[in-house]
Amino acid sequence: MRKLFLFAVLSCAIPMIGYSQFSINPKAGINYLWIGDSPTSFSNAGSEAGWQVGADLRMGRRLYFQPGFYLVRSGSQFDEFRDLTDFDKYKEGRASHLKVPINIGYKLINIPFFKLRINGGPVVNKFWKVTEHSQIPAESYQQWQYGANVGLGIDLLFMTLDANYEFGLTDYFVAQSNSKPALFSISAGFRIP
Repeated sequence: MRKLFLFAVLSCAIPMIGYSQFSINPKAGINYLWIGDSPTSFSNAGSEAGWQVGADLRMGRRLYFQPGFYLVRSGSQFDEFRDLTDFDKYKEGRASHLKVPINIGYKLINIPFFKLRINGGPVVNKFWKVTEHSQIPAESYQQWQYGANVGLGIDLLFMTLDANYEFGLTDYFVAQSNSKPALFSISAGFRIP
């Protein structure tokens, strides 16, 4: 399955590299993770601030292909979730993941010094480790998690700013149903054309 996914990504990317604009975009930012219940407002109740650092590639002109690779650390406070019955004895969990989003995007505004972009696509998350403050053991986390994300971004000269919302398609924990995650992130960085 993973080989088929990688083949599909490369099949889309290789033709675009030859005739398109190409940039590398290193980024860092903050995120908020909710488990089980998706957020109903802009409140961060039930979530802890986390961070992510990584980069993506942008290939194309107005329509573009945007794969990325990020190290993500996030956490949630589980005492506020009604659906997570298996975790009554825990208060919080913090974990690190390797995140690979594969996005397709479109530049709504595409002038030399300013671009307004939308994007979306599938996301693969590989569990890496729990952090030193996590109260949930590593074996409780799904090793592979799948999701989809949508995002909005702006480029101003060589600076870039992105906001993304990712919704999980698989459960976050091995033995806990109804633990699909939702992750909101904001990242800032710069473009290297």
